[in-house]
Amino acid sequence: MLISVFIMLVLTLVFKWSVWEFAFSVGAVIIAFLAGSMKPNKKNVLAFLKK
Repeated sequence: MLISVFIMLVLTLVFKWSVWEFAFSVGAVIIAFLAGSMKPNKKNVLAFLKK
């Protein structure tokens, strides 16, 4: 995750993004990592499929 934040910092400097664009992009990366690490709840998935 640190590598992705570093890449965002480099892109910010190269393309002259604002601080807000940098903050939103880092926030999106953090949310994506958190969502990727979540375990699916199989009970809810099965209940949804049975309806």
